[in-house]
Amino acid sequence: MPGYFITHFTVNDAATYDRYVEAVVPTIEAHGGKVLVATEDVQVIAGDVAHGRIVVVEFPSVADAEAWRATPEYQAAAEIRESATQTHSMILVAGFEPPTT
Repeated sequence: MPGYFITHFTVNDAATYDRYVEAVVPTIEAHGGKVLVATEDVQVIAGDVAHGRIVVVEFPSVADAEAWRATPEYQAAAEIRESATQTHSMILVAGFEPPTT
């Protein structure tokens, strides 16, 4: 079952954030991940969501996403992101598996 890494953040330094993207995308791909969503074009249907960017990355499993986050390559990229953004939320969830009847 796939695992989804979902984050919501505000970019405070676009040039540094661009460096983060260049550093992080190869680490995602190396762990079988795929960026599904990366946008600031968000329609809030209900509730409150602060302005910012939403990113959704799909991995083959939650375990694969956890392994990716633990790598030194991702940790180095994350330091760049932390210096360029304000994180509102960051979550890891398993995909939906319908019940069998």
